[in-house]
Amino acid sequence: MLTRLLFFSLIVIGFLVGPAHAQVENVGSKLKAKLEQQNKPEKSAPKVMPPASIPLEPTAVPEDKPPAPPKMKSPEKEKSGSLEKLDRRDAKNVTLACLKAYKQKDFQSLSALSTPGNQEIFAALAEFGQLHPRYKSITSGWRWEAVSQWKTTEPLTVRYRGADTAAVEFGATKSESYVVMLEWVDEQWCFEDINSPDRQDFRSLPKERP
Repeated sequence: MLTRLLFFSLIVIGFLVGPAHAQVENVGSKLKAKLEQQNKPEKSAPKVMPPASIPLEPTAVPEDKPPAPPKMKSPEKEKSGSLEKLDRRDAKNVTLACLKAYKQKDFQSLSALSTPGNQEIFAALAEFGQLHPRYKSITSGWRWEAVSQWKTTEPLTVRYRGADTAAVEFGATKSESYVVMLEWVDEQWCFEDINSPDRQDFRSLPKERP
């Protein structure tokens, strides 16, 4: 009877010890794997060289950009403004403006002062300059020499060839006068040409407009 009891106790102890031993082995294997994982050297990430410089985006603007300069009045507007103030009913004033523009080769202003037929010519000269076929003839010869030698301090003498044509002398030699020819168009004097009539003939023209 005692022998059976002892045998039965051994069987029970075996059933109890077996699972516990299995659990201990399982826990031991997990701890071993964890330790191996911790001791395993980590793979270093590949090194990436930093760029030499970081380019700005197309729309990016440096913060230290200097302020824009104030808007200035363009020369074209100044010229047009001065012509607007000109008394186009005064032959001397128009002649003075024409001579200044011609002498400075300001063909844009000279176009605005001219008759309709000459406006296109001087506008083209202003646009194309020396490439225009008439540039050389207009900026050379006796007309150009007379205008180039003219000074603003010299007096202007006005004579009339009818109610719509004025001849304004700005220079002269012993035998001839250098005159700016003006035409009355749309209630204002307009530049037509530069002539060189006989001085005596010019002096004989009427001083007053008919």
